[in-house]
Amino acid sequence: MTSVLYDAPGPKAKVRNRVYTVVGALAVLGLLLFAVLRLAAKGQFEPEMWNIFNNAGVRTNIRNGVLTTLQVFAVAAVLSLALGVLLAVARLSDHKPVRWLATGFIELFRAVPLLITIYALWVILLSYKEELGLTGDSPQFWALVVGLTVYNGSVQAEVLRAGINAVPRGSARRRTRSA
Repeated sequence: MTSVLYDAPGPKAKVRNRVYTVVGALAVLGLLLFAVLRLAAKGQFEPEMWNIFNNAGVRTNIRNGVLTTLQVFAVAAVLSLALGVLLAVARLSDHKPVRWLATGFIELFRAVPLLITIYALWVILLSYKEELGLTGDSPQFWALVVGLTVYNGSVQAEVLRAGINAVPRGSARRRTRSA
């Protein structure tokens, strides 16, 4: 089974697509050049404007921010994949309460904006900081990790569920018998 979204372009359409590509690229480059020239005219590229980056503290803060972002990403990516698989399997469950709970969880965290989720988790974690044994910046770290995990896990669950449902039933049964 093939699904074609559009017909293959003919010779005229190929030429037209190339022209549109060149015109579009030139327009983007022109806008970029315009922005750079405007910034230069306002003195935004003068060395005095960039002196703040000569401060070792600023460079250290930027480095620490990048490293923390990568740590949050690494932890949240692993946890959200695990949560996504778990939720996808629960959504496909034959047990109605399990399916309903998974559906409610997925719909809740897909509907609430990610920034609101992270902020709410941050406030909650700050409120129970001592009870949870969190110190220093760990409430912020874990609010980000948990917020990203529940949101991305919910999105991944729907993607995985859709992928599983896209496989014809006979193909899935055949594959499990041959394995």
